[in-house]
Parts: sequence; structure tokens; C-alpha cells
Amino acid sequence: MYDKHNDDMSDCADIFKSASAPSPLDSDDVPREHSHAFPLRRRKSLPKALLILLGMCLSVFVLALASDFGILNFGTVVRGTMHSGTPIFDESFSVSEVRNVRVNLSTTHVAVREHDGDEMRIVFARPVGRNYIRPAYDFNNATSTLVIGIQDSTYRNPFFSLGLTNNAVLTIYIPKGRMLSQLRISTTYGDITINDVARMNDVFLDTDRGRISVENVQVRTIYPITRSGRLRLNDIQALNILTLSSTGRQDISYVSVRQELFITTSSGAVFLNHATSVNRAIVFSSTGNIAISHSRFDGELIVSATSGAIVLYNVDADMDRADITNDPDARISIE
Repeated sequence: MYDKHNDDMSDCADIFKSASAPSPLDSDDVPREHSHAFPLRRRKSLPKALLILLGMCLSVFVLALASDFGILNFGTVVRGTMHSGTPIFDESFSVSEVRNVRVNLSTTHVAVREHDGDEMRIVFARPVGRNYIRPAYDFNNATSTLVIGIQDSTYRNPFFSLGLTNNAVLTIYIPKGRMLSQLRISTTYGDITINDVARMNDVFLDTDRGRISVENVQVRTIYPITRSGRLRLNDIQALNILTLSSTGRQDISYVSVRQELFITTSSGAVFLNHATSVNRAIVFSSTGNIAISHSRFDGELIVSATSGAIVLYNVDADMDRADITNDPDARISIE
């Protein structure tokens, strides 16, 4: 009767017997280093495979690095005109025609400044050696609105990219003494910076991961929103300041607000100092800490943190009317 198990075992025994039999390789005439040639070839196969794998990884890394720094171009894969070299985008517009500006970009940094010219200037610049898409703009005569937008300001190959490219910068120059009715800037990763602008009506700033910095500005209402980027307001005179962040830290200092000061964050910390509020100030945080110092609140003051600590130092306010609340286990310090 056929026994598969016994048959397999007999085959294995035959193999071991043949392996124990004298071999020509065991002869003294064969050099020592060749007496175990077959096992050595098997040991060498593993390092060789690893070397091939490391070589492939290194090749992909080099291709990605070259693509990010403009050495390799695999074609335009996103909408727009791809440029190389050092292009400068510089357009001028009559301020009497432009009352509103809307900017919607992805990775580009956006800066707003004043200049001595008579017209508004829009300048787009990029680092040397990078590939960028030229921004597109459109002017709406009916609403006197200048719209600047693009799918993405940085060309990146979809297959080979490490994300090491530097950001381009779009700068909006406003003539001194002129005032925009509305300024709206939205980015995904790009920073937003406004410095030394005398007068603006309504300013709306929105970014996902970029930073927002506004300094030395007079404005009616400013409404900055950031998800994870840092928010910094310094030397602001406004009718209303309304800020919103998710995890990003807020540093607000030397602000004077005549009507509404509303600061809210989910888990980011809030540092408010040298602030003056005439009417009402509300500072709210869910899990982030709140620190207010060297500030004066002539009207209503509401400070609330669900589980974060609240610290008030050298604050001039009517504490009998003030509403300071947080979790019983969290710290409240008023000095």
C-alpha cells in the first residue's frame, strides 16, 4: 500500500545519504576557498538584493531632489503657464477704479504694503531656479474688484517631489493715503503679512497652515482665521477685531478696539497684552491657555476657558462685572 509519508521520508533519507557521500569537492586537490562554493553563493544573494533596493531608493531620492530644485522638468501638469529663469510679474492699476481686492492662492506668500506711487501695484516674484505658474488676475468693472487667483503657485512634479521648494511672494502695494473698501486674502500654506498700511475698511484673512502677521494698521474690521498657523497682531487700531484659530497660537499686542474684541481658539494658546477695549471684549478657548496682561477694558469683559488655565496680570477692568470662568480643576490667576 502506498504511504505518502513514508515515501517522502525515504526521499529525504536518500538526499541525506547522497549529501554524506564523498564529493570531488572534498578532495585536497580543490582549493579550500572553493570547497563550499554553493553555500557561499546563497549567502551572497541577500546583500546583493539589499544593494539593489538601496540603489533604487537612492535613485528616487535624487530624482525628487532634482525635480524640486528645477533641475528636471517632466512637463506642465497643472493649469497655468510654467516659467523658469527669473520672471517678474508686475502690473499697475488705478486706485480710483479698484475698491476691492480678492486674493486666492495656495502656497504663495502674500504681502500688503504701502508705497509712494499713485497706482496700485501687484508684484509676483519667485526664488531663482524654481518653476512657478504665473498668477492670473481679473478686474470686475461692475464691483470694482480686482481678483487674483491660481490653482497653485509652485510647479511640483506629482511623481518626484520632496516639497523642498521655496514659496513665491505676491506683494500688493497700495498708494499712501488711499483706502481699500475690502481686502480678502485666502491661502492654503502661504503666509499672509500686512505691514504699515494707514487705512483700510474691512480685511478678511484666511489660511489653513500659513502664518498671519498684521502690524501698524488702521482698519475698521479685521477678521483673521487660521487653522494651525500662528497669528500675530501688533499695533492695530480698529473698530472691530475678530480672530479665530484652531490649534495655532495667537499673539495680540498693542491693539485699540472701539467696539468688539472677540478672540476665540480651540486648543491654541492666547497671549493678549497692552490691549484697550472700549465696549466689549470676549476671549474664549476650549483647551488652550489664556494670558492677559497690561490691558484696560472699559466695557464688558468675558474670559472663558473650558479646561485651559486663565492668567490675568495688571488688568484694569471692573471685575465685579467681568465674567471669568473655566473648569474647576483648571487654574485661574488674577493679579
